[in-house]
Amino acid sequence: FLLLLLIFPLGTLAQETQSEENLKAKVIEIIEEREVADASGATITQQNLKLQVLSGDLVDQEIIFYGIDEIQVLSGQTYQVGDRVIVSRQTNAAGEQAFFILDYVRTNPILWLALILVIAVFAYLCADTFIKNPKIVIPSLGLIPTAIFVGFMLYNVKANPVFTTVLGLAILDGLVALGQNYPVTAIDNQSTWILI
Repeated sequence: FLLLLLIFPLGTLAQETQSEENLKAKVIEIIEEREVADASGATITQQNLKLQVLSGDLVDQEIIFYGIDEIQVLSGQTYQVGDRVIVSRQTNAAGEQAFFILDYVRTNPILWLALILVIAVFAYLCADTFIKNPKIVIPSLGLIPTAIFVGFMLYNVKANPVFTTVLGLAILDGLVALGQNYPVTAIDNQSTWILI
């Protein structure tokens, strides 16, 4: 008997009878809202919501989340129109679907944190490189002003693109020569370079 359980785990039977998929959706309408008191006397807000699916095979379709129920969820959230949420779609063996909101979509704050981390690592590596090789400071710091100048010449002054490109390359060449002849050794503190 135990050998059969190892060969045919019971979990595979549950997977055949019900499937689950997580989708992103946006709250487009609050159909109904109700406050319910729990056993401790605290009030919990329950909502029925209309959602527009943003991902998966139901993209752009509207679904209904039935959050008003006799079962009281302890961590019940109150949602507003426009909120982006993660929805669990559960389909049973008969093909009936039920939708449950799991949480808010939190990708934007995570992307901002990732961007800040990338910028911090870039600043650290640049500062470390400027200390180890002071000849590249002037060319590196001159890249952005040169790019702004070339862009201004191309798009605002409407200068000849070939002339503007040659002029930009000549400025960069001059910055490299300037950096070779006058390396910036006055700043040898990594924290100062990170701030710059």
